[in-house]
Amino acid sequence: MTDTLLSAYVDYWQTLTPQSVPQLRTLVTPDFHFRDPFHDIIGLPAAEAMLQRMFQRLDAVRSEMLDCAHGQHAVYLRWRFTATHRGKPLVLDGMTELLRTEQGLIRAHLDHWDASRQVYEGVPVLGAAIRLCRRFAS
Repeated sequence: MTDTLLSAYVDYWQTLTPQSVPQLRTLVTPDFHFRDPFHDIIGLPAAEAMLQRMFQRLDAVRSEMLDCAHGQHAVYLRWRFTATHRGKPLVLDGMTELLRTEQGLIRAHLDHWDASRQVYEGVPVLGAAIRLCRRFAS
């Protein structure tokens, strides 16, 4: 990855702490759009608040970027997110689609990952129902 802003953005996520959350404003546009299976928010203040809530709910938060691909209109990152929630490990594998301005600032961070398999199946009653539905669908 040779793009300085893109490298800084990747580094931001891999070294993110509650104290470094405000550094996001140097890397994204004011109308920054963040979307994942649980959030769809627009605006830097909302994104910073979401990250602070994440640190209140999760411990040992870590993001590791595993691969990067540059498309004609976007950059794609493959990643692994790990944390603990109430003492239980959480491991999510996914992909992020980054949309940038001509100046290189990130205007959209769109996460793609399977919440039903990676999160909901771990919930006792809900997980059993999802696995049952998956069996009938296949």
